[in-house]
Amino acid sequence: ACRSSLARAAALLDDRGVSTDLVYRMELLDAQLARLDALLHAAAGQEDRRILAGRLVRDAARHRSLRAHLGVTLKRLARKVVEHTGETGEHYIVRDRKEWNLIGWAAAAAGLLTVVTAVGKYAIAGLPLSPLVEGTGLALNYAVSFILMQLFGMTLASKQPAMTASALAAGLEREDGLDEEVELVAAITRSQTVATLGNVLATMPACLLLCWIWMKATGHPILGHATALHGVETLHPWKSWTAVYAIFTGVCLWAQSLAAGWAGNWAAYRQLPEAIAASARIRETLGARAAAALGEATRKHLSGIVGYVTLGFLLGFVPVLVSKFIGIHLEVRHVTLQAASLALDLGSLWGTAGWNWPLALWGLGSIALIGVCNFGVSFWLALRTAMRARDLDPKGRREFRRRLLRALNRQPGRFLWAPAKAAPGRLDPSEGTGHA
Repeated sequence: ACRSSLARAAALLDDRGVSTDLVYRMELLDAQLARLDALLHAAAGQEDRRILAGRLVRDAARHRSLRAHLGVTLKRLARKVVEHTGETGEHYIVRDRKEWNLIGWAAAAAGLLTVVTAVGKYAIAGLPLSPLVEGTGLALNYAVSFILMQLFGMTLASKQPAMTASALAAGLEREDGLDEEVELVAAITRSQTVATLGNVLATMPACLLLCWIWMKATGHPILGHATALHGVETLHPWKSWTAVYAIFTGVCLWAQSLAAGWAGNWAAYRQLPEAIAASARIRETLGARAAAALGEATRKHLSGIVGYVTLGFLLGFVPVLVSKFIGIHLEVRHVTLQAASLALDLGSLWGTAGWNWPLALWGLGSIALIGVCNFGVSFWLALRTAMRARDLDPKGRREFRRRLLRALNRQPGRFLWAPAKAAPGRLDPSEGTGHA
């Protein structure tokens, strides 16, 4: 009966979230039940008492080990974080042409908003501000833009890898079959492809159009010659630190997903959406229906907002802090923001003596390099975290990797373009996870 009660409590953690105190108490109860069971077997003569004594000594040492306790606790918390992250990731998986189009248009809208963000970045960087004010201004510029994307349902391609990696780990854990797992990977890569194309192909033409309008209206480029030329030169693939900065940005994208997952777990554990909907003060002020809507909005958007605020400060404040306070030059290379910045630079240089076709082409090539570094690093870190949190053995996935490479060799287009209809008989990524 005690074990049944403990199992029911553990099942509730999937819906209610966890805390370090709760994890410790659950592990302690489980250890005490195991010890009582062993003592009863020994008293009945069903177990060697010397073996039992050795087990008791090892268990006592383990339960007094800070390292073991931290390992168990962080593992449980990491699992909850990646589960909440994976819930978001499931929304970014393209199964058919309809979902492909929806994500494409949402990504295009995010690309248009990025034009404003890029202009704001140049405007803030050009002001004579102290490092603290400049870093805070850049962080707020990014965070406000990202939050607007969250609230209006836009899609930022760089957010997807860390989210979809958790959804992939959940799919691998279910062991639905290798064909279903390969199709899940194909759906994830299709989603990443259309989101990236939507972001870049919308933001770059919009920035060039803005440069043309600005030139016609004012008679001079939107950016100064030195600023624009410096922006293009610092994007060269091997004559600059672009790749290193893009890898650092990928780490920031992964950290953003952890922050979003932590916020989702915290809100679930504290029952924040339910508390808001049931709050007497909120219901009296806004009405019962508005309070319920506010609670649902909290459930839907809180983790995303926390993640985007974290990403904004990582991209805006940390480089200024490291560069101007510590003295180590650091920049960020976010694929969508950098595509918008490059378009503003090229639009400002067009028709001037500073225009250079080879340099412009190298800049365009660097956008692809930045995208690979952003997506690859954030996806790898998130997948590694999710697999360790779910106790998935990397060595046991060799057959899956062989099947995946075989499918990629036979049908490469399957991983880039969406089919007209979803594959029949394939499981939805949310099935079996409790997060449908």
